[in-house]
Amino acid sequence: MIIQRVVLSALLLLGALTATAQSATTFTYQGRLYNNGQLANGNYVLRIRPHSSITGETPLASALDTPALTVVDGIFSTTLDFGAGVFSGGTVYLDIQVQAPASSFVQLSPRQPVTPTPYAINADKLDGLDASQIGSHEFADFFALMPPDNAATVAPGTDVDFPQDGPNSGGGIARLGPDAFSLSAIGTYQVLFQVSIDEPGQLLLTLNGADLPYTVSGRATGTSQITGMALVQTNAINSVITVRNPAGNSTALTITPLAGGTRPVSAHLVITRIQ
Repeated sequence: MIIQRVVLSALLLLGALTATAQSATTFTYQGRLYNNGQLANGNYVLRIRPHSSITGETPLASALDTPALTVVDGIFSTTLDFGAGVFSGGTVYLDIQVQAPASSFVQLSPRQPVTPTPYAINADKLDGLDASQIGSHEFADFFALMPPDNAATVAPGTDVDFPQDGPNSGGGIARLGPDAFSLSAIGTYQVLFQVSIDEPGQLLLTLNGADLPYTVSGRATGTSQITGMALVQTNAINSVITVRNPAGNSTALTITPLAGGTRPVSAHLVITRIQ
């Protein structure tokens, strides 16, 4: 396995809302990881050590191993805390090693420069990407409970209802109705859905009324969830996304009530803007 490169950004929260030492030295580290030239997927551990120069043995603190990070289409996020005194005004270089499951650590090169500013630490641009392009705080969870939501079958060519609002950041990802949702900004969104159904069948995402064929998820037998995950790119503001039983399929889908016990089963549509 060859891990060729990693595109990273770092955001240091300097305690604008709190004044504790913990908040002043802990920062969120986000990035994009490539494996053999392809966007990585899976669980990876990062071993990161800050240095004062781009080469040589110049450590500023001990190395930190992250927990196993779930990397989806190259994107990951974690928090780091090297303690006080590391970010004192000069450029800090992060020495990074990456470990995939059942593999040893692989050294990434070169070290990643991190330059301080009054309120944030941002990695220099790599491949034309910076922190504002990689990370975002816009998210929303729309859900249904069965019963009583989605009481009728979902016919081919129609959309699944997610009529209730879960946690959300407000604003950018909004509800237009029980089965349609607006993405206000042009960008890239990670979209996940899960729906329990009684019949074999399929679900896919639509964007502005058009099927996205690469998002089709389905199952041939049994009674279980259909789950799907995909990146969706928009090129117009206020684009509309739905989860649909594809037109042309023969089966109307029954959303499973009370699967496996006495509690209402939930279906979810989770949308996060990542760029």
